Amino acid sequence: MDFQLKDVMEAVGPSAALAFAAWLFLQLLQQRYSASYARYRELVESFRSDSEGKRRQVLQEEIEIYRKRVVYMLYSTNIGIGAAILLLLALVISGLDAMVQVEWFKYVGGAAIVMGLFLVIPAAILMIIENQMIRRPIELELADLEEFQGSSKPVLSAQQGRKTLAPQ
Repeated sequence: MDFQLKDVMEAVGPSAALAFAAWLFLQLLQQRYSASYARYRELVESFRSDSEGKRRQVLQEEIEIYRKRVVYMLYSTNIGIGAAILLLLALVISGLDAMVQVEWFKYVGGAAIVMGLFLVIPAAILMIIENQMIRRPIELELADLEEFQGSSKPVLSAQQGRKTLAPQ
């Protein structure tokens, strides 16, 4: 069990950047989940307290969409937590391997890195799906206001190459 601290630092150093990147990704997921959940709660409270007629219908549809968004981000965040744990486990095993050099550490550490990176993919895909779901609430937000009926619709701008809201 003869090792130098610099050997541990060299083993852990490059992997630490990967683990911190996973942690930042996890923070992004958590922020999106928290924002979706807060908006969902606001909509439900508004629906309970002071909605009538067309506004009530709009709120009901928005609540259904935001509930789905919250669930997608909950799953995405949980998967992201799993990815972060696996990447941190790989980091710890990398440091331990530099100290004690047990043969099976490389297999456990390698599997943890690959699985951790793999889990980032479904977490990101769920975030993309959740992101696409926001389009409908944007369209619904003005649906109950007669002043804005037919005043704008999503169009593809040839100059910008992206969707923008433009007058009809």
